[in-house]
Amino acid sequence: MTDALASLVKQGKKPSVQAIHLETRLLDPGGIGIHPTTFRRNPEVAEIVSAALGKPSKVEQHLDFSCVLISDLRPRRHTRQAFHRLLSKSKRDLAMRVFVLEEHVRELRAQLATRDLEEIERLERQLRDSGKIG
Repeated sequence: MTDALASLVKQGKKPSVQAIHLETRLLDPGGIGIHPTTFRRNPEVAEIVSAALGKPSKVEQHLDFSCVLISDLRPRRHTRQAFHRLLSKSKRDLAMRVFVLEEHVRELRAQLATRDLEEIERLERQLRDSGKIG
């Protein structure tokens, strides 16, 4: 594959999916080469081709949602659909969403800290009233 790209550059030809395919066929002793479908399906090949073409790879990386606590998600929410919906958003919209979520997390942490302090004070009063601490 890299030999085919180097050969195209040496010949002064602009790399394209079809040109790379034809060049790999010429360089392959069996005359088969790398099929253009492989460029889309194989992540390593896709990255090499996208770098040569100067375009982002269209190979979809495997989405691993195993770290997402699904018990916290809304019922019947499809994480893959939600992910693809967010991919269509602009950077500005995503940044705004992150900002709002960060503020919400700060508020929840403050509420949790207040609740924890109130619970500690309640337990201390309970212990003091029962005479177990002085």
